[in-house]
Amino acid sequence: MSVDKNSVATADVAALRAYGKEVMGENFAPAMKEENIRKKVADHLGIEITDSPPTEAPPVAKRFKAPKPGKMYASKADAIADKVTIKIPIEKGEGGDQDVFVGWNGQSYLIQRGKEIDIPYGAFCSLMDAVTTEFYQSDMDNAMTSSDAQTIPVQLINDPRAAER
Repeated sequence: MSVDKNSVATADVAALRAYGKEVMGENFAPAMKEENIRKKVADHLGIEITDSPPTEAPPVAKRFKAPKPGKMYASKADAIADKVTIKIPIEKGEGGDQDVFVGWNGQSYLIQRGKEIDIPYGAFCSLMDAVTTEFYQSDMDNAMTSSDAQTIPVQLINDPRAAER
């Protein structure tokens, strides 16, 4: 099958690879995704593909733990869509101006300090749960006591779910 402006959206991968090699002079890597090959060929032909074939659905977590305070979601996408606006202030001292990393539900977020941003509610809960445990020894009876302190100060700017309560 030859590839042209009318067939690039429906051509099979082998035909697209052959077109790339013979016409464009480009060997597409074996691991290159079909959608990327199709886009490169379409760009070479000077067209935009609007009706591309469906791509694989993203993997879904096998188990989903609901974020605090027990709100349940129908899907992982719903959980990620449930967002709050936060701000992590810039602090004095070492590392006080560095971005903050948080991982939640298989996703990674790098949060800039000093800016208001929207993140999923579950990622916000992970930040709030990040604590440092400090131990103290009493002078009087040498008893050890502990205290948890929040590791990262987080300001909750907007919680759209607050109106639902």
